[in-house]
Amino acid sequence: MKEPLKLYINLARDEVRGQAMAHAFAACRHQPQRFAAVDWRALSVQEQQRYYQPDVTRQPYFRALTAGECGCYVSHLEICRLLLAGDENWALVLEDDVEPLSHFDLVMDTINTLPPAWDIIKLIGRRKDKLINDRAAGPGVRLVQYRKTPNLASAYLVSREGAEKLLASRVPFIRPIDVDMRWWWENDLRVFGLMPYCLRLSQTSDISSIGERRGQRNWKSRMRKSTQTLHYNIGVWTHRAGQARFWELMAGRTST
Repeated sequence: MKEPLKLYINLARDEVRGQAMAHAFAACRHQPQRFAAVDWRALSVQEQQRYYQPDVTRQPYFRALTAGECGCYVSHLEICRLLLAGDENWALVLEDDVEPLSHFDLVMDTINTLPPAWDIIKLIGRRKDKLINDRAAGPGVRLVQYRKTPNLASAYLVSREGAEKLLASRVPFIRPIDVDMRWWWENDLRVFGLMPYCLRLSQTSDISSIGERRGQRNWKSRMRKSTQTLHYNIGVWTHRAGQARFWELMAGRTST
């Protein structure tokens, strides 16, 4: 079986982070390789407008994305293109502010035993992520389905079909990539998680390399954020049947 892609995204100027990643995974059997992150400011205006057009989109995010967020998103999309250009079945995608826990290799060993009915599998999240489905996926590993997908995109797996969906539906993009993954019904993205999470944020995550995300906070932006939160919650509620269908596919109870 072809070895999957295993990559971590790292800007050329973030040498300390890159060194920390190499050190953190040195003892792991599944070692990710460095993927040169896209520097948004180095792209031409035409390339930038291909990916992000906040002035013309009909559903803008509640604030403008930072250059770092845009470059980060494009980096994730480039990994999707790299996956599709080869013959690997899936890719491990990491950002350069994570570190493996002791069961990282164990979790990675279970991936190919799962039914191929997934697009994204989260390997990192919050302590209190709420679940709607949960079953054993291997020794000490559980496959889960979220009530609300956690924000973090620091560590996940993406399948070939998941990469196709992201490239087809998220160019141009309107939100940060971790937020976009939460709106899974927009592109029928089948999102799951493996618990206990096998990676955690490292100390380098305290200093973001994508810039401050808060932006301008006035009453208009707060209102836009509240409106989008409402729309998100309505979307989660109204697409429960889709989540049930995804889970049935992963459980092997249906073929459609």
